[in-house]
Order: sequence, then C-alpha cells, then structure tokens
Amino acid sequence: MPGWVVDALVDYVRFCIEGGAAPATDDFEKLTGKAPISYEQFVRDHAAQF
Repeated sequence: MPGWVVDALVDYVRFCIEGGAAPATDDFEKLTGKAPISYEQFVRDHAAQF
C-alpha cells in the first residue's frame, strides 16, 4: 500500500477517534434559528454561482 494511502487512513481514523465523525446534532438550528438544508439543495440554490 502506498505511503500516502496509509497516511490518509491514519488521518481518517484519528479524525473519527477525536469525534469528527460524531452523529449529527441540532446545533445549527439552535444557533441560527433556521433548519439546515441538504448539500443537494445547497448546490441547486447556488449552482449559477459556480
């Protein structure tokens, strides 16, 4: 396995161990007062800007 793949896997495991892959929360809605939208909706809403 190439070294860069090993590095990427180690980084990913570290990310998960440190809580980076934690379950979704309602923090966004609490902070902004707005419900979050999906990534798909974001892309549709802003496609003309890309």
